[in-house]
Amino acid sequence: MTSGKEEVLHEMEYLKMGKGPNFVLFRPYHLTSLETPLSVAGAYFYNEQTIAPWKGLVAETVTIAKKDLQPGDRLDGIGGFTVYGKIMTASEAKSHHALPIGLVQAQTLTRSVKAGEIITYDAVEQTENSVIWELRKLQDQAILTGDL
Repeated sequence: MTSGKEEVLHEMEYLKMGKGPNFVLFRPYHLTSLETPLSVAGAYFYNEQTIAPWKGLVAETVTIAKKDLQPGDRLDGIGGFTVYGKIMTASEAKSHHALPIGLVQAQTLTRSVKAGEIITYDAVEQTENSVIWELRKLQDQAILTGDL
């Protein structure tokens, strides 16, 4: 970050951030509820890419069972009691047919899954079409055709 304001530069130096005029601020978190809409707006209105992988899809956050689950159990999603996310390489996730954590939206299990196991696409019953599932299908198709 930088600033043309004298008082900002003075404060940054006072806070031992260096002489400036450029400073690096590290934030070990991000505020998705605020940043995602801004990214979408930037993409739509200004054709800006905010999160564009330079080597294509390289990683995937897949769904892992937090506890032993049975057929008929409903997954409660990110931050819930039934699943958590684990990052894998995209090729590894694809070979396991792993369900991306972002697609967990009150899905019902069709088979038993033990705690710590990957939940796969074929382990859930998708009962309703949703925008996120449709977008994922488009993404997967673009990957297959080489458009992504």
